Amino acid sequence: MEREDAWETLVRALDDVSRRRLLVALLERSASDEAVRVPEDVHRGDRELEALKFDLYHVHLPLLESADYVRWDRETHEVERGDAFDEIRPVLRVLHDNRDDLPEGWV
Repeated sequence: MEREDAWETLVRALDDVSRRRLLVALLERSASDEAVRVPEDVHRGDRELEALKFDLYHVHLPLLESADYVRWDRETHEVERGDAFDEIRPVLRVLHDNRDDLPEGWV
């Protein structure tokens, strides 16, 4: 993937709070193969659970999976870091480490 395309993919992945929360949840896992359960591990109560589930399964997870940031097991509803996760890790680290200084709801 060209550098410019990689940047556009990264920005698009971070464009939605549900995607940011999922990616940060994966960042917080100690082992690279430790999974996040969706939607449980990303639901913060600020959205109706069924609406979040629909968006995750039909919009957010397919987008993140196509970028190879995540691997998604549709049967177990578990998400793991994908092969390209390390490309987005530095930006996620900045969001995670500065979450108290960011506007509410960003992460």
